[in-house]
Amino acid sequence: MGDHQPLPRGPEPGPAALACAELPPLVQVAECELLRRRTAAVARGEAVLLHLGEGVAPAAAAGEDALGERFETLVQLAGVMAYVTALPVVRIGWTIGQGAGVRSGREAYDSSARVLGLVRAAAAGRLPDRRRIRDRMHAFVTGSERGAAHRDRAAEICRGLAFLGACGVEPDRLAGGEFFVGHECALPEYEAALTRSGGADRHAYATSGHLMWLGEGAGGVGGPLVEHLARIRNPVAVGLGPATEPDQVLGLLDRLDPRREPGRLTFVVRAGAGRIRDLLPVWVEKATAEGAAVCWVSDPVRGNVGRTTSGRPGRRFDRVLAEAEAFVEVHRALGTHPGGVFLDTAGQSVTGAAADGAAPPDGLLSGDQSLDLVFTLAEAYRRRARSDAPLPRNDAAAANGTVNPTPSRARRAERSRSHSGNPRSA
Repeated sequence: MGDHQPLPRGPEPGPAALACAELPPLVQVAECELLRRRTAAVARGEAVLLHLGEGVAPAAAAGEDALGERFETLVQLAGVMAYVTALPVVRIGWTIGQGAGVRSGREAYDSSARVLGLVRAAAAGRLPDRRRIRDRMHAFVTGSERGAAHRDRAAEICRGLAFLGACGVEPDRLAGGEFFVGHECALPEYEAALTRSGGADRHAYATSGHLMWLGEGAGGVGGPLVEHLARIRNPVAVGLGPATEPDQVLGLLDRLDPRREPGRLTFVVRAGAGRIRDLLPVWVEKATAEGAAVCWVSDPVRGNVGRTTSGRPGRRFDRVLAEAEAFVEVHRALGTHPGGVFLDTAGQSVTGAAADGAAPPDGLLSGDQSLDLVFTLAEAYRRRARSDAPLPRNDAAAANGTVNPTPSRARRAERSRSHSGNPRSA
């Protein structure tokens, strides 16, 4: 039995928070613990993570058909990654109850419950068939020069699906199984109200989502939201951008992952195509030297805001691709595992969206752009697997019968006192 973890003590709850505390949990404790095991596998290099986002528009604003399209996109993109990388894919769709779009805990709860209901219905009733997958692949590879570059690999996947069908395994098996949701923490009272204890050791878990995101306005490592996240067992995601200093990475590790548990922390890299080769090696080496087994995830969309070739504001898709490939190449050079990708995607084909290398006007990738990016990223994984790169450092240490050194508690405590600044995320 592990140490008993009391429920986090947040701010004194007001009437609205007390009302939320009486509501059922949005997700189950067992599901959160399952995601902990899955992210641990990603951190060890045994799986990859695929997280879909929705840009500036909360998922709750989407209709049933749009959410169904996004679920199909999640299944298809995960299938491509699994086929090309030969690794299990941890699927995280949507970020429910987004802080930027809600003003109260009850509003966050209601919007989250609606999205979860629609997504679960899509998972149960909107299952892809081989013909629809094949038709979508065909439209992708024949619709643009970029798509044509992936023709051979797409044909391989379609032949693989045909083989599965001949063996009696239909694609609905791909849609079934596990999927998880993220949640950006923004309202301390709401987070405290939806915290429950569970599991054999009665640990505290957030039930507002499976993967907890530390929002950009959360304050320093001593802020109330960080304090809350430090006391729950859910896996936690934090964005790292050009303004993130190495010492801030260390401060986050010490506060949110003091035991250095694999998969506890996911660092989402938003460095930009022009900075990633300079910034990512420093962050990875700092974390590795601390004995941390972090999930490293690329978010190549949000870090590449600029002007398109036509002069319109947007995200240059060529730079999005460049950052994703650089992410894998840096990890290959360091001997560490590129854990996965976060994509803001519309979940459907947007006609003409990629004509000048731009994402759609709202900043979401179209369905075709998402497929292009995942094919490109997966091919980079395959090249990495064929290379003579060394074992990931944690694996190499295990093979030698050693473990990475973990700083003493006294050293961590001393350093945490010095980290009073804001761990900025992009």
